[in-house]
Amino acid sequence: GMLMSNSSGLPEDNAWADYHLGMTRGDLLETLRTGLNFSDYPDAGFQYSNIGFAVLGLIAEDVSGKPFKSFATETFLGPLALTGTRFDAADYPNNGEGGAGIAYGFDSFDEGETWIHRPFAKTGAFACAGSMYSTLPDIARWSGWLSSGFVPNNSDDAILSRASRRLMQRSFTPHHLVDRALRPELDNVGYGLGLVVEHDKRFGVCVQHPGGLPGFSTNMRWHCSSGIGVAIFANTSGLSPA
Repeated sequence: GMLMSNSSGLPEDNAWADYHLGMTRGDLLETLRTGLNFSDYPDAGFQYSNIGFAVLGLIAEDVSGKPFKSFATETFLGPLALTGTRFDAADYPNNGEGGAGIAYGFDSFDEGETWIHRPFAKTGAFACAGSMYSTLPDIARWSGWLSSGFVPNNSDDAILSRASRRLMQRSFTPHHLVDRALRPELDNVGYGLGLVVEHDKRFGVCVQHPGGLPGFSTNMRWHCSSGIGVAIFANTSGLSPA
């Protein structure tokens, strides 16, 4: 639970994880054997730990007896018809980049005067942390399925129960890193189970999650009571689609 709610005490590791997404299972296990440092006591506060999600991926593999990519594809991507979502560019026709309509990612270090093409990140033992390729229609379908757990007349418990989907969207860990001076409309922000939960003074509860890798910035979000959602993809680093 602490790993899923980013309250395990493991340190923030986004910059490190961006360049280690292709780590093999063996390399991840060796890293864990050497021991991880903690930045706080477990269950004491929020730190975004990608390696914590990678450990959850190992657990899913051990329980299911399948590689995580196979487990996720068979359990979620297939049943939800997320046909445009893959874990590796090579899984698309023509090996992905440039041949299957996948956007190139770019960085600028001079405020947009020049742009640097970023190679795609690799996907390995960190697949559970979200190193995936997808499309706006697929993310809209995924978001709609998660938010449908709050629809009163919905009875769909086939893939993951409505109760579990609602539990994902409940605040477990206070998110103190949000600057209230920059976001005065927010009363409170917390991290649920893989999702950020925002209590907005104007609208009520919104659930969201950003994404960022070298060359890309994304955000998906929805309003729990109305079901209205938005997804934004950008093929540049450092933007704030939220």
